[in-house]
Amino acid sequence: MNYIKDFIKLSNVIKTLAEHELVVKQYFLAEIKPRVTILAESEDKLGKLFILANADRMGTGKGNENLVQATATFIKYLNENIFDRLRGMEPKDAHHHLLTCLCDIKGMDQKTANLFLKYVVMFQDELNLCGIDWHSWELYLHVPLDLWVLRLIGKDYLSVCGNNFENDFQYKGDYASPSLKTRKYSQLQDDIREVAASTNLPAITLDSLWFVGSKYCGYHPLLCDICWLGQYCVKHNIVDWNKVPATLKSTELEERKKIAKSSREIIRIWKSENPGKTDGDFSQFLKEPKGKEWLSKFFSR
Repeated sequence: MNYIKDFIKLSNVIKTLAEHELVVKQYFLAEIKPRVTILAESEDKLGKLFILANADRMGTGKGNENLVQATATFIKYLNENIFDRLRGMEPKDAHHHLLTCLCDIKGMDQKTANLFLKYVVMFQDELNLCGIDWHSWELYLHVPLDLWVLRLIGKDYLSVCGNNFENDFQYKGDYASPSLKTRKYSQLQDDIREVAASTNLPAITLDSLWFVGSKYCGYHPLLCDICWLGQYCVKHNIVDWNKVPATLKSTELEERKKIAKSSREIIRIWKSENPGKTDGDFSQFLKEPKGKEWLSKFFSR
């Protein structure tokens, strides 16, 4: 294996994620279902899934110009009956063909393309996506290599990858998502698939790392105590709330009042030593070396 250094830990991580698969599925389904099931035709549903997959991991921008153009290209694929051609292929070949086509759309690459394919496979029944046996593609799905997935398998969280991974994926202190046609993309997918196979689970199970990263690690260390992967994480840090000093607005206000009272007393004493001087004169005096010397002597009294 080129990137994975701790085969056993990653296999345990995959098995732990599988135990929570229903929770993750319900989260995504709650996000997707209200906006997709309102449509009757599978092609229309796929179009909306395409939009949501891109928005979920790529985000939306001003006017959504890029996403509008990408969706128009995808709809063009639908109009050209691309799925009719896919039905005549073996699932592995069909998956490869559609993934390649999706990544060829301007503004799209493996991260959002793989998420879209995950959606259609995961929710074929719930969304009533007819025409293709999407479930048969599950074993061939790739893990969307987005920022949170790369972070978590890196040295600062789960630390299941070695130096080759850090050298190839680290970029300016974080990690950069690779493109579909790069060597490092295919090598990491192969490594993940090999580990997943040892657990009898599909590689796509590891995509739940995005959920863990976004919904738990993004709040570090506040949710470490309930994180599913805490036992495997080098960044695991449970907060001892009894050792965290309380900060109440009322306490802070009292401290400010004390400081203000002390300041007024210092100015009063200085003005008594310097008749005819004003508060503004005192402020100017403190900027001078002799002012700092006076203040130092005052506090040493």
